[in-house]
Amino acid sequence: INFLIRSDAGTSGRGTIWKVCFDYFLKSPIIGYGELYISNTINDISGVVSMHSWFFKVLLNGGILNLIGYSFIIFNSLIISFKCYKNRIPSSIVCFSAIVSILIYGLFEEVNLFEFGLINVCVTFYFVIKPILLKKSLENECDKSE
Repeated sequence: INFLIRSDAGTSGRGTIWKVCFDYFLKSPIIGYGELYISNTINDISGVVSMHSWFFKVLLNGGILNLIGYSFIIFNSLIISFKCYKNRIPSSIVCFSAIVSILIYGLFEEVNLFEFGLINVCVTFYFVIKPILLKKSLENECDKSE
């Protein structure tokens, strides 16, 4: 019954969590708080273990500096995938689509690079490993055409 009468039923409670996260982000926007501190704090305040947003997790863990680092990895992966797509390397569209899908998923759930668990392994694969392999394929294609 409480689920039906609360004000943010459409986001299944995420709105309340995200408000707390945003308020904390504004207090330390540049360097954030660190993984353990902010996870425990959000848990103490909202009673949940997860922030339900990869972007808030990145911002609160390391602030804007952390977001810049993640953005570099993400945009580099997207650029490599797109260049490979333009050079007709078949698996590049799968990689590009997976990255975009994971980013959309990250709006509503937490995902992490270099951690275990199905989603986290997929993130590491499509953001780091697959772009490196695609870049190597692109270099091989360029070497063949010369």
